Formats: sequence, C-alpha cells, structure tokens
Amino acid sequence: MKPARSIKTHIIIAFVALIASLGIIKTAMNHFIVRYYVLDRAKKQLQSDLRMAQFVFDQELFRIRSVVSLAKAGDDLGEFRGREGLDYLVLVREGDSTKSRIVKKAEQTRRESLGTRIIGEEELKSLGQSLCERSEMEIIDTPQSRPSKEKVLKRAMALEYARPFFDWNGNYIGILAGGEILNRNFTLVDRIHDTVFEDRRADQKTTDIVTIFIDDVRVATNVLDDSGKRAVGTRAPSRAYEKVIRQGAMCLDRAFVVTDRYLTAYEPIKNIDGEIIGMLYVGTMEKPFRKMEWNIFLSLSAGLLVVIIIALIIAFLLVETIAGPILKVLGGIEDLSHGSLDCRVEEKTAVKELDALASSFNSMATAIQEREKSLITANEKLEKTSLKLEITDEKLQNANEKLETATSKLEDAKSRLEALNSSYLGLMSFLSRELKGIISSMMMNTSSVRDGIIGVIDSRQRIALDAVAGELDYLNATVNNFLSLSRLEKDEAVLSKRAVLLNEEIFHGALEVIAKAAAEKNIKIINNLGKNIKVLADPDLLLVMANNLAGNALNYCPPGGRIILSGRAEGSFATIELYNDSRSLTGEEKEKLFRKFSRLSADETGGVRGAGLGLFIAREIIEKHGGRIWAEAREKGNAFIFRMEREISGDETAEHNQVKESETVE
Repeated sequence: MKPARSIKTHIIIAFVALIASLGIIKTAMNHFIVRYYVLDRAKKQLQSDLRMAQFVFDQELFRIRSVVSLAKAGDDLGEFRGREGLDYLVLVREGDSTKSRIVKKAEQTRRESLGTRIIGEEELKSLGQSLCERSEMEIIDTPQSRPSKEKVLKRAMALEYARPFFDWNGNYIGILAGGEILNRNFTLVDRIHDTVFEDRRADQKTTDIVTIFIDDVRVATNVLDDSGKRAVGTRAPSRAYEKVIRQGAMCLDRAFVVTDRYLTAYEPIKNIDGEIIGMLYVGTMEKPFRKMEWNIFLSLSAGLLVVIIIALIIAFLLVETIAGPILKVLGGIEDLSHGSLDCRVEEKTAVKELDALASSFNSMATAIQEREKSLITANEKLEKTSLKLEITDEKLQNANEKLETATSKLEDAKSRLEALNSSYLGLMSFLSRELKGIISSMMMNTSSVRDGIIGVIDSRQRIALDAVAGELDYLNATVNNFLSLSRLEKDEAVLSKRAVLLNEEIFHGALEVIAKAAAEKNIKIINNLGKNIKVLADPDLLLVMANNLAGNALNYCPPGGRIILSGRAEGSFATIELYNDSRSLTGEEKEKLFRKFSRLSADETGGVRGAGLGLFIAREIIEKHGGRIWAEAREKGNAFIFRMEREISGDETAEHNQVKESETVE
C-alpha cells in the first residue's frame, strides 16, 4: 500500500498536471495553426505568381506576332530577323515539304496562326547550325526524376507566329513564319522573374526561380547548379511529370531543386492542338517560410512559457497560503501529543478560517497546559497533607471543568476544520468553473479549425484535431463531474422539485448527446421507455444523473453493441433500467461501482478513462430524491436500475383510492 501524500503534495501535483496538459494542448494548437497559415499563404502566392508568369510568357508570343507582322514584300528577311531579334524568319511556299502545324493551319485558313511548338533535330539543322548547337543539351538525371533512356536533348521549344504573305501586287506567295527558340533563352526567364518576383535572396541565392521545360527537362531557367551555372538539362521530379505532363493538371508541391528545397508550382505548356509539350514552372525557396514559421512559433511558445511559469508561481503561493498553516497546526498537535505543552502556532495568515483554526488550537493548548499545571499542584498538595483533601478535591473538580472546557474547544476546532474543508471545496468549485470557461473556449476554437471555418485543413490535421477535441470533451466531462461533486458535498444542491417526464425531458436529451459517438462505434441505441412516466424531482439534477448513466453505458459498450433504455410504472413508483452490452460484472466489481473515486482496474475497464465520479454522483442524486440505484449483471452485459417515487395524475389517484377502499371493505 502506497503511503498517503500530504495535502500540499496533492494540490501541487493537481496544478502541475493541469497546467502541463493545457500547455501541451495550446503548444500543439499554436504549431498547427502557424504551419497552416504560413504554408497556405505561400501556396496561394505561388498560384498567383504562376498566373503572372503565364501572362508574361503569352506576352512574348504576342511580341513575336507584332514583329513578324511588320515584314513586307521586298524586305531582306535575314536582315529583318537580325534587326528584330528573332531566332528564325522563313517564307514557306506551297511546295515546301517541311511545314509546322502552325504554318499548315495558316495555309489552310489563309489567316494568321500562333502558338508554342516543338522543333525536331532535322528542322533545327535547316534553320542553322548555331540554333542546333544552342538547343542541344545533355540530360542530367536528378534524385527524384523518372527513369529515362534519353541522354541528349536534340529538340527545341519555340514560340512561333505564321501569316499569309503577299507581293506588292497582292498576289499570295506563301506563309511567313517567325519565332523564338526557348532553349537557353535566359532573357525570357529573367524577364518573367523580374516581372513576377522581387529580388529576394537567402544565403546569397535568389529565393525565387522560373523554369521552362520540354517534357521534364529544363531548357531555360535561372536555377544555378553547384558551379554557379544555369542548371539546363536537369530534370523535374517524377511527381510533377505525372501530374502535369500525364494528367494535364496544375501541380503544387515541395521539391528539392538542384541544391535547395523549394515550394513549387507547375503548369502545362500546350501546342495549338492542345497537346502537352512541356511545363512552365515557378518556385520559391522554402527556407525563408520555414524561418518565418519557426520565429512565429518561438514567439507564441515564449509567451505560453511565461504564462505557465506565472501559473506555477501562483500555484506554489496558493499551496503555501492554504497548506502551510494547516501543516503547522498538525505539527503543533503532534508536539502536544508528545508532551510539549508550551507549543503554539502563528495566528496571522492570509486566510480568515485558518486564523480561527490557529487561535482555537492555541486556546486548546493553553487550556491543556493549565489543566496539567493544576493537576501537578493538586498532586503535590495531596502528598503533603491529607488534611487538605477537601480543598484538593475542589481543585480537581476545577481541573475537570477546565478539561471539559478544553474538550469543548477541541470540538470547536473540529468544527472549524470542517469549515476549512468547506472552504477548500469552495475553492475547488471556483477553479472548476474557471476551467470550464477556458475549456469551452478551447473546444469552440478547436471545432472551428477542425470543421474548416477558419480555413481548409488536410486529413492528417483533421485526425490530430479530432484527437484534441476528444481530449477536451473528456476534460470538460471531468470538470462537470467535479462541479456536481462540489455542489453535493457542500449540500448546495437544493432540490427544486416539479413534475418531470422521464423520457421526454430527461433521457431523450441524454441519449441525443451520445448518439453521434454511438454511431461512430456502430452502437445501436434502443429507447423502450414509455411516455408520460412522471416523477416529482429536480429536472437539472436528474439530467446530470441521466448524462452520467448514458456516458457510462457508451464508454463500456463494445463496437456493434446495444444500449437499451426501458422502464415501467409500479404503483406509486417508477423503475427505470439502462442496459448496455459488455462483460458481465462480478459481485466484487459491483461493490466498487458507486464509491467516490473508485474505479475498476485497467484490465477490468478495457482502458476506459475516468475519475470514478459519474456513478457516485448518480447515486447521490437518486438518494437525495428518496430513491435507490443498483447494478445487475446480465448474460451479455450489465443493467443500471433506479427506483423513485412516481408523480400520479388525478385519474390515477382516484383509481388508486378506489382500490384501497375496496380492499378496506373486503
């Protein structure tokens, strides 16, 4: 058997456990809220950046259109191309065999056509050796890229515009097509970067990157490799390839890009037939956001730590204020019992009741000391002379009177100790009410985050918040039980009786409270309690009793089981039974059920948590109403049955009186 702890130890342990629990819950909530806010904000910003990058990309295509539209019959196309900064400008006649899909469309419709396309190796060679060399690049695999046999890229992506071309007499000559090769087109990606992003840096590196891909190969980028060169030829992660190239969807992801981890956004690049030929990508370095997240988290945690330290200091001061004087009185009583009749305790404390207790103890000690001195004097006088027997007798009587007075004062000290206990219960009631408000606020905030009111959360966050909500529900139920216990033990639960419908006003609501949790465990709730069964009772206390019985049934009913409510009227009494499937209780186990703070072992309860107050409070409420409650083991479960006086209607009263008169006549 473990040695009993002091009241000081109990109060300190309770405060530390409560503060630690609240601190852990609050820290976890701060962490998840900050992470959600920072990363969600970053992803939304990336989507906006990707839209702006696409706009600049499209504007470059329209710039090429404007340039090619200026060419006229008789112009030297080579000189015009060089002057206007185009990579190629060719006149495609009807008999030419090499024609792009953009040119074919312009030729068929005799209207302008523009878009993005892929230029093959042979066509690149026809456009010039310099373009062929510029477009060709070695493909470099990265740790997260998909497997591929292609080692050298010999294709190019181009922005192209084509229009019908006429001579000075208005005769159709062919299709004039001009374009810009995107392979190693660092001017374009730098323009997109400068338009979309600010010049932000971390560790001497730009935090924002732009890349143009053919399939999953970088052909133009501002990403730098370890040597400080543009990382063309490196490949994108396989996840991005599958979602963007294969599925044609936008991809938001976290990825390790060459040397650092980035938050990334990819969007498909399509040709004029709607086929996906590459990707446009923007990314921002994750490190600044992680640093921001960590700084916010540290600030919140520091504030929380200060609050916890202050709460602990208050707890220790409170313990010293209450427990210190009590321990001094107990020490004085122990000294007094060992013969130290001159021991006294300090009477000035911060608590009025403790001052009264100390004063009573000092008065008692003084009376005992005086009695002891009187007895010693009387004994000395008795030894000196028997002639003074009558006088000594009288003094002994006086000493006895003083002893009775001291005993009376001891009883008074006992009453003051009871008053102190009542003050302690009041303190616990106050703390429970304060905690109830805090817990209710935390439950509301947790539900708001979990249900997506503040913002969308993912499945892992919802699971974590469901666990937090479950712990808060348990903590709220425990605080409610402590409040009920405080009211009952302080005899504050004054009955306000009226006629109450047991099913409609009490148990219907109690079963509704556990309905959702029962559905999650596939537990069937059956209500066979008849209507219009009335009792004369306090509805608020009966609802506390019903909630505790229903919660107990739910906790110990296995998944797929049943909870059955039934009842009957028996003369002037109503008998109500709440049954749940479970392991049948033994006789020894049933004796523990209705004791305060008494619970079955972890093996017997199946790991169900609780403070051991629910059934004790239910019994106290039933007995306050003049009824009784007991448990019965059944074949596949257990039933909790209570019986109390029934409220009989006028018709039932008349019928009951007639039966009694008939019995009298007989």
